[in-house]
Amino acid sequence: NTFFGVGVIGAGTLSGTGNLGRYNTAYGNLALYSITTATANSAFGYQALYSLTTSTSVYANSAFGYQALYSVTTGYDNSAFGASALYANTGNQNCAFGHAAMSSSTSGNDNCAFGRSALDSVNIGNNNCVFGNTALYSNTSGSENCAFGYNALARNTTGTGNSGYGYYSLGDMSAGSQNTAIGYWSGNHTTLNSYTIDNSLFLGYNTQVDATGLTNCIVIGHNTTGTASHQVTLGNTLITT
Repeated sequence: NTFFGVGVIGAGTLSGTGNLGRYNTAYGNLALYSITTATANSAFGYQALYSLTTSTSVYANSAFGYQALYSVTTGYDNSAFGASALYANTGNQNCAFGHAAMSSSTSGNDNCAFGRSALDSVNIGNNNCVFGNTALYSNTSGSENCAFGYNALARNTTGTGNSGYGYYSLGDMSAGSQNTAIGYWSGNHTTLNSYTIDNSLFLGYNTQVDATGLTNCIVIGHNTTGTASHQVTLGNTLITT
């Protein structure tokens, strides 16, 4: 083990009979503070991996930044880069890059978040991929979502299987599943800042709907608005045949 800093790497056991694990590296005050037998972990920064203790399966966590991966005790294969990244998480195989990325996540697994406060609120959601500041910010239990762009899918809480590509794509959707939106501000409501929709496709800048609770909508074209379920809307009112 390699350690530098005040109260670093298993300070509670170094002076007693505790059995430290092997191949751990800690740089920073109180980094890896609680460790006893966990193995092959890296912590860089004040209180990084602070709560990690012991388990035969606790290995290969990497935390870089102030209080990164602070709360994990038995999780493994997590990577956190940025202050408070993965702060509350106790799950496994998560990657968080950016200040407070996945900071409020508690037990989600197999998530990837890149950007400030990306995927910040996920509790039990799994297999989400997020690239962009505050993307999927409000997600609590939604799984298998992909959000690429600032505030993409930002209000989604429980929706599953959604894909948003572009600035604020599906940003106003609070619940809904199996939707795809591609384009700047695509997949939103004309007036509401919180709405639901399912099984729909949006292609183009500012493609949207004017009702909530719709399903099976296809909306294509710049500034085009869908108005009903099971409907294809191709082009805005300026398009002529």
